[in-house]
Amino acid sequence: MFVDSHCHINFADFVGDTDALIERMLAARVTHALCVSVTYPEWPSVVALAERHANVYATVGVHPDY
Repeated sequence: MFVDSHCHINFADFVGDTDALIERMLAARVTHALCVSVTYPEWPSVVALAERHANVYATVGVHPDY
């Protein structure tokens, strides 16, 4: 079992490919992921991912530049 402790699968690069990304993650034995929101406005997209996927968890760590 592997856990990705810091990822950004909510970023625009992955929109529309999230389900396939989760499948690739599981195929690589990554069973859980902690998706980090870096700005407050993107927080809802991170929470939505966590609500859709039982193995994705949401957190926020707003960068001091923001």
